Amino acid sequence: MVVVHVKAATLEEQQFLYHCISTSAIDEVADVILGIHALQSHIQSLSLLLRQRLLSDPSFSDSSSDPALALERSLSEAETYVSKDQVEHNRFLSPHALRAHVKNIEKEIKIVQSKGFLDCDLPQPPGKL
Repeated sequence: MVVVHVKAATLEEQQFLYHCISTSAIDEVADVILGIHALQSHIQSLSLLLRQRLLSDPSFSDSSSDPALALERSLSEAETYVSKDQVEHNRFLSPHALRAHVKNIEKEIKIVQSKGFLDCDLPQPPGKL
C-alpha cells in the first residue's frame, strides 16, 4: 500500500491523501489524483458560490427552510470531506465518495431551483460523474 499526500503549491486548503497498491501504474495513479483534485475543486467552487449567492440571502432561508437546511447540510458534509483536516486525521479521499457528494449537492440545487430560487449559472462538474 502506498499513500500519496497531494498538496497544491499555491493553496494550503487544497490537499488530500490518496492510497493505492504499490503495483499501480503511475499513469493510472496520476489520472485518479487529477480526478480527485478536480472534484475537490468543484465542491469548493460550488460551496463558495452557493454560500455567497443563496445561503446568505435571508429571503431564501426564511421562505423555504427545508430546502435551505438540506442544501446547507449537503454543502457542510461535502466541505468536511474535502477539508485539509482529513489529511491531519490520515483519511483518504475517494473519487466515489466525492462523486456522491457532488450528486447530493446537485440534487438539492434542483430542489432549490424548482422552488424559484437560484437562477445563476453554476460551475459544471469535471468530466463524467
